[in-house]
Amino acid sequence: MRASELASSVAIATVVALALWRGLLGAPVPADRAAEPLARGEALEARGDREGALEASRDAVAAAPDRYFVRLRLATLAWLARDYRVAAEEYRAAAVLAPRAVEPRLGEQRCRLALGDYSAAAALGQAIRERDPHHYLGTLWEAWALMQLGRATDAAGLYRALLVDYPGQLEVVLALGEAELAEGDRRAAADAFREAARMHPGEPRAVSGLAKCR
Repeated sequence: MRASELASSVAIATVVALALWRGLLGAPVPADRAAEPLARGEALEARGDREGALEASRDAVAAAPDRYFVRLRLATLAWLARDYRVAAEEYRAAAVLAPRAVEPRLGEQRCRLALGDYSAAAALGQAIRERDPHHYLGTLWEAWALMQLGRATDAAGLYRALLVDYPGQLEVVLALGEAELAEGDRRAAADAFREAARMHPGEPRAVSGLAKCR
């Protein structure tokens, strides 16, 4: 997966997380003890003071450590500040408070990828699939992590499953080709790269992939 694709996916996930916090998707109102630092953080963020908003969010967590969306907001702000270790810890804390939720696990997964902790990222992908067997991003990122771990066969299986659920995804077809090439199956890899070239004629990654299959 290219860095630009990961950045785009992360941007989407971040918007969803912030939308959840602000109540656009029905988030519960936080406890009163966290209301003041949360309001302060919102005001600081609106003025562009993301560092101040992050500090206010820490105050909110200190006031209400058992509130899911308070934890989720701190995790998201820490991610935006590129403090991936803190973000991962807060996403994990949020996941404890919402055992069936996918969002905090997806958030931690992207942090683990950013930190190069591919084993943890792969395990989180599995946890996401246990809760949502057809989750696109969680499965895609798990497969990419498996590739970094040298587990091409497992990654290829996930890419194939994604193409059943989401047919015609160029990035997945290309990734499948790379996984099959890493497995040593040049014929299957060539088929994947030819399919990518059919979908997007002239796609340079399909051309280079086919060249590697010769």
